[in-house]
Amino acid sequence: MGKSTKADRRQFTRYALKSDIFLALWPSLDRVGKLKDVSNSGAAFEYPAFDEKEEVVDVEVDIFASRPSNLMLRRVPCKVVYDIKIEQPTLIGIETRRCGLKFEHLSQQHNDSLKVLLSKYVSYALPVG
Repeated sequence: MGKSTKADRRQFTRYALKSDIFLALWPSLDRVGKLKDVSNSGAAFEYPAFDEKEEVVDVEVDIFASRPSNLMLRRVPCKVVYDIKIEQPTLIGIETRRCGLKFEHLSQQHNDSLKVLLSKYVSYALPVG
């Protein structure tokens, strides 16, 4: 059987954001960064890695923006799908990483807030692949 690609596994379209929206990873809040894309099933964010981070799998995240309208999704349960170094020019000596998350066991409140995020804050669908 062939190996499935990341695009093959995605069930929902991913969207770029039109506003600066941030994400903080619980339990230690040691990874805080900018949300890069989001879908009904997950999200990806980039963060500066100042030091080596402990590998985590099951986490909760806060997704927030101060403008517009004080968006806040609190303690959204997720599974870390990947956490990789990205190759791009960085600040002096600071590594940038990209972390992919799969939403899991969402409450009705999380689902409702995610619908608001997807209806008001996305700009365009990202290409598959």
